[in-house]
Amino acid sequence: MTQAQFVETLDMATAAGPLAFKGGAQRFNVLLVGAHTAVEAALSALVSDVPGAVSVWTVEAPMPARDGLEVVIVRDVDRLSPTLQDAWVSWMEGGHRRPQIIATSRVPVFPLVAEGVFRSELYYRLNTLLLDLAADQTA
Repeated sequence: MTQAQFVETLDMATAAGPLAFKGGAQRFNVLLVGAHTAVEAALSALVSDVPGAVSVWTVEAPMPARDGLEVVIVRDVDRLSPTLQDAWVSWMEGGHRRPQIIATSRVPVFPLVAEGVFRSELYYRLNTLLLDLAADQTA
């Protein structure tokens, strides 16, 4: 199993315009990886002009409703138990209209997939667009 070598900086991603990963017919899921401050800045930029409701989900919360949401922010995906990973896969499969998912992690998630502790199916659904903000800080 190999990890895609696609790394995008926040500046490049936001300059691509709203159809790159928000609004319009194409709504890509985004995985933000990096320090808390970098992730918060990226989240702010990504959801600043979302026309509808944004839900923020944490591991302690019940699964969000799908109806009426434009974006669901899934915090700390690296902390999801196998049961919660299964729940998110089911949640993403159900319904006709699914909101865009923006997932966050302070650590890279692919090594967890390689170790067998994070479901590859969920990883690739969340990781349509990977914004590795830690790589942005080292440049």
